[in-house]
Amino acid sequence: MNNKKLQRLKRGWNRINLFKRIIAPFYSKDPVYVFHHMPKCGGISLYQILNKWFIVVRDYRKDWSSSHPTVVNINKLRSIHCLGGHWELPGVYLKERYPEVFSNSRYKVFTFLRDPLQHSLSLYRYEKENNQTDIIDIEEHFEIRPNYMATILHADEKNYKEVIDRYFFVGILEEMEKSIQILSNLTGNKYYKLSWINRTKLDSKTSSETLSKSTIDKFKEINSVDYLIYNYVSEKLNKTINNQNN
Repeated sequence: MNNKKLQRLKRGWNRINLFKRIIAPFYSKDPVYVFHHMPKCGGISLYQILNKWFIVVRDYRKDWSSSHPTVVNINKLRSIHCLGGHWELPGVYLKERYPEVFSNSRYKVFTFLRDPLQHSLSLYRYEKENNQTDIIDIEEHFEIRPNYMATILHADEKNYKEVIDRYFFVGILEEMEKSIQILSNLTGNKYYKLSWINRTKLDSKTSSETLSKSTIDKFKEINSVDYLIYNYVSEKLNKTINNQNN
């Protein structure tokens, strides 16, 4: 795509976003959608679609710092809005930063998860690309964040089903297109095909195919709760897909 065409598209989207903001006060007060953006689970690509559906209100820490912006006054948000953020650090987990989104039916929280092993490998590649880790041994990386998804979700082996069931919708990266189709139906928005961006580069050293069985078995053992969550979400999603096909 040449620069002139890209600039025209940007101007077009800016006009659309300006129009959305002008008419936002006329939208109903609920539901308000909240995107719990799990790192390295396709969220950056998904934002291309969310920006077409909503006025996205971003609540992210700056670069790699631990500081977050002022908490968003979500009481002022309307159904045209979608609050989005990682909320992946202690003190700013979603349950801590916006506890009302799980206790008030006005808010519809959704997220996307990923196969735990592929998720951890992608995180490692991303951090290596951005000089955020000096770990060389992949097995050492596997041990520094056990049950990473469960930690962010505030879930354990006893409550993980209850935690997941609080979410309006949970998709998975491995079924991204079908997940987006379901989400578009649930939110009453037009379906758009996803264009992938922000993919980390694959390499043989960080490929699951090159890992030994003992390494994978050890990873599964120390990330058992993440696998309970992922398998439960996959089962729920597949039931929804099968019901739609019947």
